[in-house]
Amino acid sequence: MTVFKPNDLRKGVNSRKESFSGELDLYDEGYNLEIEHMPTGYKVKFPAYLENFSDAFTQSWNAEDVYGRMDPIAVYQNTRRAIAMSWAVPANSFDQAKKNMDLINVLMSFMYPSYQQQGGQNQGAVLNMSPLLRVKFVNLIHNAKDEDKGLLGYVNGFTVDVRSENGMFMDDATASVYPKTVTLNFELNVLHEHLMGWTTGKQGDPVLRESKNGFPYRTTDPVPSSAQTADSTNKATGGQNENSSAPGGGRSGLVLQGPGGSGGSMQ
Repeated sequence: MTVFKPNDLRKGVNSRKESFSGELDLYDEGYNLEIEHMPTGYKVKFPAYLENFSDAFTQSWNAEDVYGRMDPIAVYQNTRRAIAMSWAVPANSFDQAKKNMDLINVLMSFMYPSYQQQGGQNQGAVLNMSPLLRVKFVNLIHNAKDEDKGLLGYVNGFTVDVRSENGMFMDDATASVYPKTVTLNFELNVLHEHLMGWTTGKQGDPVLRESKNGFPYRTTDPVPSSAQTADSTNKATGGQNENSSAPGGGRSGLVLQGPGGSGGSMQ
């Protein structure tokens, strides 16, 4: 039996070594889902076999009815964001099925906080940090302030669904079974780390208060923001914006299919 090394967990553990050629392309080209546990800094990565994705923006208003007025007086309170997604974790071999279960174990451990030991070993521990997560997924889940980081938030929970119809690998030596396909899903309640809303820019035009490279999704033509305008001004004499793509540089028409399609290959 082997255990994950802390340095590997900080970099992000995955099943790359056990993957087949098409799945390797997903890892190598950045098409993966990365989840980081904030108390430990440990990360786990899965190839991008996306099944469902929804992004809900919900406004809260305090509406008060007034005598003689047909419509209530509504006072804005806040806007909340919640991302729900599910993805498949397929196994091409017995070794990959075992590694997938190890990765799922790591992910489920992210549901718990860290504790600070007080006194001796037999004495109680104090909760040190809540199990906040950072999540990155290509351009759909990204940090609009710092592209190197994922979105910060907390999850209501993870669900592990074993796709028994796809079969199991059996290990007679230990009387264990390893699913050929597992579906994982969660809902991330986003905690905004940058200023939200609109303000007036230096030229007198409305701009977002703070975001880079697009909000909520990373794009090449984002809505103007105070941060983006400042960067553009600084680069005005330095050539092309670093986020723009040269003609023909992108890969249009790329489809990420789950195991039910063409064996998880890229088309």
